Order: sequence, then structure tokens, then C-alpha cells
Amino acid sequence: SAPPPPPSCATCPLTVDYEFGAGATADMTSEIKPWYRITNKGTSPQALSELTVRYWYNVDASSGTLPQQYVCDYAQVDVVGGSNTAITPDVMATFGAAPTPTASADSYMEISFSAAAGSIPAGLSAQVQNRFHKNNYSGTFTQTGDYSFNGAATGFTPSTAITLYRSGHLVWGVEPGGTAAPAGDS
Repeated sequence: SAPPPPPSCATCPLTVDYEFGAGATADMTSEIKPWYRITNKGTSPQALSELTVRYWYNVDASSGTLPQQYVCDYAQVDVVGGSNTAITPDVMATFGAAPTPTASADSYMEISFSAAAGSIPAGLSAQVQNRFHKNNYSGTFTQTGDYSFNGAATGFTPSTAITLYRSGHLVWGVEPGGTAAPAGDS
């Protein structure tokens, strides 16, 4: 049998850096490509299965009723000693309507991790290269003005417009409409 997972850190400060994926800077695009780096700045491991990350955007009325499809191109978690472990099959996504829609976000794409993804060791990071599109690439998104989109993020940049939750509680970022992570959590 597999050894038990390491204990999780209920108070580790976590941050999210964002980069738009290669070729994803056009105002209108058939595919949105948010890439994340989640860093554990605490002193204990943080179980990935307790974390969810939301990218906020407008689904766009012109093709808003089309189903959306998610692809994880690559995901890894750093390992003590300078290596990393691929966790691509352990990343899942769901799409939802913003609880309080704004002019810049009526929807979100949320990623989560299976227990098999393991933990982010203290002081290290996990990276996820995501993309999503409308069914069979049959619709487009207008990224300009979307809450989480930052066309200047050509490398990993801290982004409070990407929100991170631990066991359902906001610990990093600011949701559209102004709900921010409590002081001391991030």
C-alpha cells in the first residue's frame, strides 16, 4: 500500500504567478491559455488536493452557449533537490458562472488536483499550463477587458486577478467585485 501523504499546511502562505501561454495575446482568440505557478512560502508541505485556482473571464455572448473544453498541456510540482514531478493527469477543471457577475467577469475556469498530485514542498512551487476553448474551437473569446487576462504577463508575474482557494476559502487574490483574501493568509 502507498504511504500516507505528508501532512498539509493549513496556514502556509501561498502565492500565484500568472503568464499567458504562447500565442495567446490576441484580443480575439479561439483559446485562452492561462499558465500558473503556485508557490508555497510556508515551512510545511501544502497538499495540492486542497487547492483550487480560478481564472475569471467573460464567456462572450456571440458564442456563449457553446460548451467549453479544458486541456492541461503540462503540470509539474517541484521536488526538493532541484527536480520536478509531472502531475498533468492529476489536474482537472470545471467551468462556472461568476457568483456576482461584473463587466469583466461573468464566468470562471477552475482547476483542482487529485490526491495523486501530492504536495508542494515548503519554499517550492507547482506549475500548470492550461488552455480552454469552445467546443471544437467553434467560437471565440474577446480577452481584452477580461478580469484575469494580462497581455503584458510574458513571464510569470504575481497576479491577484487569479484567485486561489484552500479547502474552499480564498487565500490569494481578489475576486471580481472586490472580495479579497483575508490579511495574513497569503
